Amino acid sequence: MLNVHWIRPKKPRIKKQVFLFLHGFPGRRTRNENYAAYLTAKYQVPSLHFQYLGLGDNPGTFSFKNCIENTDKVITDLRSQGYEDIFLVAHSFGAFVALNVIKNRLEDISGAILLAPLIQMPNREQIEETLFNFCETQNALEGYSANYKLLAEESEELSRSFLPLQDFEVYKAISGRLTIIHPPEDTVVPIAGSRLFRERMGEGFELFELGDNHWFTGTEEVLSVMYNTVEKKWNL
Repeated sequence: MLNVHWIRPKKPRIKKQVFLFLHGFPGRRTRNENYAAYLTAKYQVPSLHFQYLGLGDNPGTFSFKNCIENTDKVITDLRSQGYEDIFLVAHSFGAFVALNVIKNRLEDISGAILLAPLIQMPNREQIEETLFNFCETQNALEGYSANYKLLAEESEELSRSFLPLQDFEVYKAISGRLTIIHPPEDTVVPIAGSRLFRERMGEGFELFELGDNHWFTGTEEVLSVMYNTVEKKWNL
């Protein structure tokens, strides 16, 4: 059973709505918790987030596919609990997960904000080098260091099967409720992918180029855009 963490509002709305936060790689969660607290307090809508399998309080073997499958299960569970609107807020690799989920569950997602999104999975060599360096230079979580070669193979498969820059027509159905915020000087996930995605999506889709780095250490500008999206696009 996946452990999820809720932030509950003091005066919840009658309509059952929820913000679902998806963290990035390699499992940073602090920003997700901050944004969840801000949005829940402002709009009195509950929010939840969780660590992917193999990370934090969810034991198991970490894999990219598991992240997508577990998020899909969380959404299915939220629907079974009667939640009418599920809004995704996802950072970096979490945005890659979100785009995978949206592609197959358009009718279940009422809106999405993607922060510095990984639009397309890097090739196997890049992933293997990133994972190897991370495991060698930091106190890597066991979920990564134990199977980084397997993860590299998996990323290669995902890079072939999931191509949002080619399948962008699917996302046009939600383009008016989808916002991307990407720092122009992002050195972790370059903004080029987001710019190409905007170009292919056309009118109705917004890309905001702001933020000082991949981790959005300055939150005011980001929150302003998020609030604008929640109020004007999602009508909360």
